[in-house]
Amino acid sequence: MSRFFEVRVVDAAGDYDEICDQFEPDLCMFESGVYVGERELRNTSAHPHVPKLGFLHADAFDASRAAFVTDMARWGVSSYVTTSMSMGDYTPEIGERLFVWPNMVDPGMYANVRGQHLVPVLLTGSRARHYPWRNAVSRVLEENFTTISMPHFGWAGERGTERMAWGQNYARLLGAAAFIPTCGTVTKDLVRKHLEIPAAGACLVTQRTPAVVAAGFRDMVNCVFAEADDVVDRLEGLLADPDRLAAITEAGRDWVLEHHTAEHRDQVLQWYRIVSLYGPGTAVTQSWPDGRLAPVLSEVGPSQCQLASDGLDRRDIAAGWEALSRRNPAAAERAFGRALNYFFIPEAAVGMAHASLQRGDVRAAQEWVSRLLVTSLSHYGAPEPDPVFWAYQIRVHVCSGDMPSAMEAAARYPALRHPELDRIRATVLPRRRGTAGTTEEPRAAAVRPSIAPPPPVDESAWMLELEVMVSACSAKRVDLTRGVRALLPALPSPVAASWGRGRVAALASRHAAGRVRSAPVAALRGRLAPIKRRLVSDPVAREVAAVLEDEPVSSAAIVGAARSRVSRAVREALTANPHVRHVRDDGRLNPAEERQLVFVSRAGWPLIGGIGPLLNARVVVLEGTARPDAARALEDLLDRGRFAVVVHVPRYKDGCAVLRHLDGPRGASEVGGPWTD
Repeated sequence: MSRFFEVRVVDAAGDYDEICDQFEPDLCMFESGVYVGERELRNTSAHPHVPKLGFLHADAFDASRAAFVTDMARWGVSSYVTTSMSMGDYTPEIGERLFVWPNMVDPGMYANVRGQHLVPVLLTGSRARHYPWRNAVSRVLEENFTTISMPHFGWAGERGTERMAWGQNYARLLGAAAFIPTCGTVTKDLVRKHLEIPAAGACLVTQRTPAVVAAGFRDMVNCVFAEADDVVDRLEGLLADPDRLAAITEAGRDWVLEHHTAEHRDQVLQWYRIVSLYGPGTAVTQSWPDGRLAPVLSEVGPSQCQLASDGLDRRDIAAGWEALSRRNPAAAERAFGRALNYFFIPEAAVGMAHASLQRGDVRAAQEWVSRLLVTSLSHYGAPEPDPVFWAYQIRVHVCSGDMPSAMEAAARYPALRHPELDRIRATVLPRRRGTAGTTEEPRAAAVRPSIAPPPPVDESAWMLELEVMVSACSAKRVDLTRGVRALLPALPSPVAASWGRGRVAALASRHAAGRVRSAPVAALRGRLAPIKRRLVSDPVAREVAAVLEDEPVSSAAIVGAARSRVSRAVREALTANPHVRHVRDDGRLNPAEERQLVFVSRAGWPLIGGIGPLLNARVVVLEGTARPDAARALEDLLDRGRFAVVVHVPRYKDGCAVLRHLDGPRGASEVGGPWTD
């Protein structure tokens, strides 16, 4: 900003009228997002002639977007800028008022840095679970090339960050590698490393995404586009052709220095000139690769600054709502759970609440809504909730049969309006009558954008869905009451108990008999075992097994009976691991015992009673992480800061993850972002 303006930075507290009188600004930028603190700014309606611009500083999936929208509404700011090229696609209800101020590099930092290429591959940056491409590609590269690694130790002020390279040392480290992979998280954004890597004289290896293409990167021209299944072949081919590799690397460096430096980031100045000339409500369009802004002078022309990011979590969320439209809440929860495997994504949490109500589980729905409200109102200190979050709070009360609470909630935040909130309010609140018997309309208020709007449906479909939810929740309450009453006098009869013991004994005899094999049969099974392993396994299961075979753990517990490929891989790895001395394989976890490795299968989640028994394990293997209970457990474990992700494949069946306990200090918190590193 200081390249184009005289900049004064003021904390978001005080009297806006007095601040403007003191500095006489041409433009006021209001920042909100991940790094929000105390925000008590008064009299923001003063000086209406000064253009206002909101700076949305967050990752595209982050829940802090809700705090940003609330802040902008109370400060009277209606035009926004963000560094995220995916943000418009992720927050469409503000997309027409949003333009992008993309990431960039400081050319002075890289002026004297030329690629030395001392090592084929450098792995740097965060390996958190919302970097699935980076994690998958890095694992393949580690197995096939000499690599060096620079872990991501967190953000400024956190313990361990003093060990990170920065400034020109960081630039020289990048230039020491021939290839460096990076990606833009599940949102497929353009992050700083996309630009830093070529600027340092290394060859950028990345995922082909709309944002990267829009920024001007071309496969085998100024970068390499690859996936985990072809990255080895592509890099080996270029290492065998050093002239072509040098040409691609040099073209990448030239492209970044010609299009993506600080001198090219005058978008805020461009916007200021447009609104000064055409007025503050002027829509803008943005063209790439340089991100140039231009006014949309047509009276009906909207802003055109959005890119279709095709984020992985957007696919899962769309699949979840599609399943809900077919009244298949189980499939919807698996889809939303896959999205939540990457991060706590508000849109997926709203979908989970909807699915829970569709299957009649009010308590689960309330848990999801509570997490949404706590995140925005408590953690980010927003004075009002996202309107859709609050609409679902009212819906939960309605479905639980608590109409007084529903009416009380509907009457709160009267200035908060959104189509979803208006509908549920109209269902709950009686319309007031005027003195002459006419219907009294509420005072009109501006519609508040939501960061998590459900798919639009017409009035009749919306009301039918609410009726389905109320009916399902009512039936669940009736069934629960009947079940409790039926269980109170019930006692097992001697006949039933005897049959149960006999059945267990018979099964035990069959199991024991199956383990007594003749020598020829045992030899044949031994020769066929590798073939069987390939037939009943897959790359994910084999990767899990490869990790566990060498883990220095002496005891393990398997929770929940399962016959999946991952379960088989875990059992075989524990058998092959020379350190393992004892395995509890009775399907349960004894809280009194500390197990160094715990595997929780899909069937095991109801048996562990929370994440407490997992916190002291050295290694935790989780199956079915896309399902609601497992998704919450995975997030809770990582939020504690005690575990790092070793393997995480959210889109593998119902999800699978291997976590390793951190012996050192706590790493970066998931609420500390932005994570796009």
